[in-house]
Amino acid sequence: MKILILASSFSGLCQRVLRELLVAGHNVDQHYGMDPPRLREQITRFQPDLIVCPFLTHRIPEDIWQNHRCLIVHPGIEGDRGPSSLDWAISGDRSYWGVTLLQADAEMDAGDIWGTAEFLLRDAGKTSIYKREVSEAAVRLIKQAITNAASHAFKPRPLDYSNPSVKGVLLDTMRQADRQIDWQLDSTRTVLQKIRAADTSPGVLDQILGHEIFLYGPLEEPYLRGDPGELLALAYGAACIATVDGAVWIRQMKCRQHPDLPAIKLPAAQVIDALAPQDLTRRLHSVKTETPNDIRVEQRGAAAYIHFDFYNGAASTGQCKRLLEIIRKVKKQAEVKTLVFMGGGRFFQ
Repeated sequence: MKILILASSFSGLCQRVLRELLVAGHNVDQHYGMDPPRLREQITRFQPDLIVCPFLTHRIPEDIWQNHRCLIVHPGIEGDRGPSSLDWAISGDRSYWGVTLLQADAEMDAGDIWGTAEFLLRDAGKTSIYKREVSEAAVRLIKQAITNAASHAFKPRPLDYSNPSVKGVLLDTMRQADRQIDWQLDSTRTVLQKIRAADTSPGVLDQILGHEIFLYGPLEEPYLRGDPGELLALAYGAACIATVDGAVWIRQMKCRQHPDLPAIKLPAAQVIDALAPQDLTRRLHSVKTETPNDIRVEQRGAAAYIHFDFYNGAASTGQCKRLLEIIRKVKKQAEVKTLVFMGGGRFFQ
């Protein structure tokens, strides 16, 4: 089948879909971004049987979706509509979520449905869920849709909100006001889910030490406690903040505007070191804890499995030095003959 991949950018899901289609033997063309004149010329030349849109934030021109079957991957359950689907699901602490493959129509996310799939919603950040559960479900739906597109008997079903099995609704774009943390009221679970819903973009905007700071990469702290919103510790590049019923570690921060800090994600401890008085940072660094340690070694007989679960799979200079130190230490153990580098839960493994 001749299939055109139409997407706003060459995302990880697009890469996965492209590879799956090529392996299946389809004739594939690609268009990234949204250049209507070039897209029309491309369609005229290629004459696709189907246009698949794995990651689309642009509207498809009306003359294109009216004359060609354009199937859009939407990361939401049937009936869910809007650009912040996963954000609302994670922030709202839903137990399950899904992916819907729908046909482009005049109204966004309201076209006929070619398929839907649901999955349990893990305790993980938005990007992690998108890369794993959403991508897996989307690929399955696209493969089934290609089979269905070749069948004259298949008819997609219209979106029907009167059907009690349709649980999704139209939701607005999630904004920082919706993500805001109230340290005096929000539970640890609520804080975790708000930040997870914004990982790795746009982050949750907060006020720390009088500065506007975006928060990323949360972890729950099991032991440390303090006044809600209080900085409790700095360790392994992360910063611990007290909640009303516990505490959370923030692995990455981005200062919105500061003369000494670039407006990029940095290890949270590095940001706090730059903003806080030295007596405070010394006290925070003196707290002993292993919770945010992102490197661990698991030994099985003569093999040492080295796990390094770095945020977004990217290592800072400090993390590289710590990893190198651990590798050297493990190699000195006489019983270890093999090193196995495992990476983390989302990358490398």
